[in-house]
Amino acid sequence: MRVLQSQLAAFSARRTASLPVIAWVVLVFALALFTPPEGAAFDDAQIAPDGLVRERFWVLFLLAVAPLLILRAAQHVAPKAADDTGWLAARAVTNGRIALANWVGTTSAWCAAVLVCAVASEVRTTAADPQTVLRGTVAAPSGRWVTSAEPLVWNATIPASDRALTARLELGLGAGAGSAGAVQLTARDSTDGRATTVATRIGNRGTIEVALPAHATALEFELACSGEGTRACVTSAATELWSPSASRWAAALFFAVHIMLAGATWMALALLFATCVSGTTAACAVLALWIPVWLADLSPTVTRWIPAGDLFEALTIVSDGRAPAWPTLHSALGGALITSAALIATALLLRSWRVSR
Repeated sequence: MRVLQSQLAAFSARRTASLPVIAWVVLVFALALFTPPEGAAFDDAQIAPDGLVRERFWVLFLLAVAPLLILRAAQHVAPKAADDTGWLAARAVTNGRIALANWVGTTSAWCAAVLVCAVASEVRTTAADPQTVLRGTVAAPSGRWVTSAEPLVWNATIPASDRALTARLELGLGAGAGSAGAVQLTARDSTDGRATTVATRIGNRGTIEVALPAHATALEFELACSGEGTRACVTSAATELWSPSASRWAAALFFAVHIMLAGATWMALALLFATCVSGTTAACAVLALWIPVWLADLSPTVTRWIPAGDLFEALTIVSDGRAPAWPTLHSALGGALITSAALIATALLLRSWRVSR
C-alpha cells in the first residue's frame, strides 16, 4: 500500500495554488522587478544594493504571498471545505494518508512559490562574485565594554570543518565618545603567534571584521579602542565566522531553505487548526504562535529548535549582501517534530468528520 496518495496531493496543490493565487504571485514579483529598488543610492558600505534588492523580494513574499498560501491551505481542509467532493470520494483512503497528502500538496505549492521568489530576487542583482556565507559562531568576549585602556581579550576554538576566513563583531559606540570612534580587532594563532589586525571607525553602531590566520583553529582575539576616550560596547552575542561561497546564488538558496522548512511546519499547523476553526482563524493562529518567538528576547538555545526562529536575523544578513547559514539540525528536528505531531492530530480529527458523513 502506498503511503502517499499522489492524486490527493496534486488535488491539494491545485487548490492551494489556484489561478487567482498564481496571478497574484506573478503581479507581486513583477512589480518588484520593474520598480527601482529602495536605497539604491545608499553609500553605506554595510548595506549592499544587491542585498537590498534581495531583501525586498523576500519581504514581499513574507507579507503578500506567504499569508495567502497559508490561508488557501487552511480554507480547503476537509471539515471546512464547501467543495468537499474530492475528500468524500477518497473514503477508501485512511485518515493518515489524507492528512499526509494534503500536507504534501500544500507544501509543494509553498515550495514552488519560494523557488520563484528566489529566482526573481537574483534577476535584478549585479554582483557576479561569490558571496560571503555565515559558517558558524564562536564565543564572544565575556565583557561588553572596551576602552583604549582596557581591551577585551578572549579565546576561541574554530572547528576545521567551518573553513572560516574572517571573524566579525557588531559594536556600538558608547555615550560621550563622539560621533565616531576608532576600534581595532586582532586575531592571533595561539600555537605559533601569527596574528592579523584590522582597524576601522564606527558610528553609533557598526561592525569590525578581521581575517583569520591561515589554518588556525585555536585563536586569541583582542578588541581595543584606538582613540583616546573612545568607549565601545560589543553588541554581538557571539563572534561570527565567515567565508566565501562557491556560488553567487548562496543568499537566495540558503534563505529559501529557511523559508521552505518554516513553510512546511506552518502548513501542517494551519491544516490542524483548520479542522477545528475557520480557515482565516487558523491562518492567523499560525502567525500568532510565531510572534512571541520573533519579538521576545528568547535564548538561542530555545529559538534554534524552532523553524524560522531566527528569520529576522537571516533577513538582516541577506540585506547586508551576505548569505545566512544553512538551517541548523536543531531547527530541522524541531520542525519535523511539530509537523509530525500536527499531522497525527489532523488525522485523528479527520476521523470524526468522516464518520459523521
